[in-house]
Amino acid sequence: MKRTGRVLRIGLTAAIAGLVFVLAAGTAAAQSSPGSTFTGAVTAAGSSLPGGTRVTAVIDGDRYYTHTPRGSDPSTYELTIRAPEGRSYADGTPVMFEIDGYRTTQTATFQAGGNVRLDLNTAVAAAGESRAFSGQVDGATAFNWLTIVALGAGVLVTGVLGYYFVILNRVYRRRLKANT
Repeated sequence: MKRTGRVLRIGLTAAIAGLVFVLAAGTAAAQSSPGSTFTGAVTAAGSSLPGGTRVTAVIDGDRYYTHTPRGSDPSTYELTIRAPEGRSYADGTPVMFEIDGYRTTQTATFQAGGNVRLDLNTAVAAAGESRAFSGQVDGATAFNWLTIVALGAGVLVTGVLGYYFVILNRVYRRRLKANT
C-alpha cells in the first residue's frame, strides 16, 4: 500500500507541476510589451456603418485589423496595437486609420499602455455592405488565441498525466492484492 500511495503522490505532483508551468508561461507572455488601445465611433461621410465594417490601423508599415460589431451599437470599434515579438513602437509613433480601405482624416500617436478614445470618419461613403472577416487579427486577438491554445494544451497534458498515474495506481493495487 505504501508504494501505491507514493505513485499517486508522484503523479499528482507531476500533474500540478505541469499546470503551474503552463500558467506561468501564459503569465510571462501576458507581460510582453503593452499595447495602445483605440476605441470610438466609426462613420463614413457622417453616416453610421453596419456591423462587420473593417477598421485598419497602420503604424510603421504594420497593419492591424478589427471589425465593427454586429448587433447593437454597430458603428463602434476597439483596436489594440501591440508590436510583434522582436519589434517595438516608440511612444509618439504616428498611427493612421482606414475604414473599409478608405483613409480617415483622423490620426493618433502610439502610447504604450494608452487607451485613446478616437472617433473615426472618412469623407468617402463606404459601400455600406458588411465584408467577411479577412482572417487577419490585431495583436491582442492573436495573443488571446495563443494563450487559450497553450492553456488548453497544458490542461490536456495534465489530464493525460493524471489518467496515466491513476492507471498505474490500479495496476500496482492489483499486483499488491495478488501478492497478499
